Amino acid sequence: MPQLDLGRVTPFNRGEWAASTTYELLDEVQYEGSTYVSINATSYVSSDADRPTTTSGQSTFWRRVAAGFDHKGIFNDALAYERDNIVVYSGTSYRATQNTTAGILPTNTSYWSIFTGGVGVYQGDYNSANPYIIGDIVRYRGSTYRANQGVSAAETPTSTPAKWDYISFGFNGPTVTELTPGANVAYETGDIIRFRNSIYIVLNNLNSTNNNPQTNSGDYTTLIEGENHVGAWAASTTYYPRDIVSYGNAQWRCTAYAVNQADPRTATNFWEKISSGIGGRGSWSASSVDYFVGDVVEHNGGGYLCVLDHTSSDAQRPTNTAQTAWEKIVGGFEWQGTWSQGAYDVGSVVEYDQSSWVATRTILASETENPSINTGFDQMVKGFPDTSAITYAIALG
Repeated sequence: MPQLDLGRVTPFNRGEWAASTTYELLDEVQYEGSTYVSINATSYVSSDADRPTTTSGQSTFWRRVAAGFDHKGIFNDALAYERDNIVVYSGTSYRATQNTTAGILPTNTSYWSIFTGGVGVYQGDYNSANPYIIGDIVRYRGSTYRANQGVSAAETPTSTPAKWDYISFGFNGPTVTELTPGANVAYETGDIIRFRNSIYIVLNNLNSTNNNPQTNSGDYTTLIEGENHVGAWAASTTYYPRDIVSYGNAQWRCTAYAVNQADPRTATNFWEKISSGIGGRGSWSASSVDYFVGDVVEHNGGGYLCVLDHTSSDAQRPTNTAQTAWEKIVGGFEWQGTWSQGAYDVGSVVEYDQSSWVATRTILASETENPSINTGFDQMVKGFPDTSAITYAIALG
């Protein structure tokens, strides 16, 4: 009667598989992280060609009963790898799905699959002489990028954006370049430029020939707002936001891109007043002169401060009692000589009957009354007629 060897009913653990070793049916071994059981009916001496991960070994000698993985560390393209080997390549872990030969990269999906995703490996500043692989992280012009596929030399993150993913946005400082429209200068994402005393970061590759932050705002982000003092306002001049001009004793800030716009006082959609000054404009003129808040004029011996932007007219004459544009700041008089019928303005001083008279209201040319009886005049200095002839006649007796 045949003898039953009860010791062979369950697998017998033989430890790590090794070549040139005799194995029996149901022997159990560990190989590359997995557990295998011998399925060959008779004992045999193992060889490298029949190891558990080869086609021959799997079909004739071994059956995997527990899957596992064997971590091999950083990928080495000089080595061959076995099925279920785990390697780290550019920050990501890959599992071999079949045996490989040397030089088969983990990015080859016929032999490898991603085991655990990683961010990548930081390679420092981008070097145009170097190719890059998936997961490589570089810094380029202040920003950080990660290669999402193989990248050839000279394929920069901004010239081949489909091959790179943004990790973090930065800028290419501390150098600041003055942007001059029409100068045919190429800029790349992250460059810092100055335009009309403001500082901007370039968001897209561009050329300054037909591009600037005021007309192409989508290509820039403002880093520091500055003001650009360009002197006195001039007609037919293009102005940009935050340009500062002087006009009519006031300072004005441009609020919108202005091409051939009217003066700041008129084109209120393009300008805002930021300060008013005080300045002498000489004698007041009624000849359609523009006056602005802060202007000072002389009229009929008095000094007047403009409190309302306006174009001169008789209705806004400084001495007109109904005007609203002027405030008297210095009193004064204007000598008009000997009175004769005619028009006189407030403050006019005339001589009549050896006395001085000042007009306290506008005297019309149609008024015939002399200052002694005209209620529009006040006597300033009382005089006396020349009595020398009368005295001489009395003396002669």
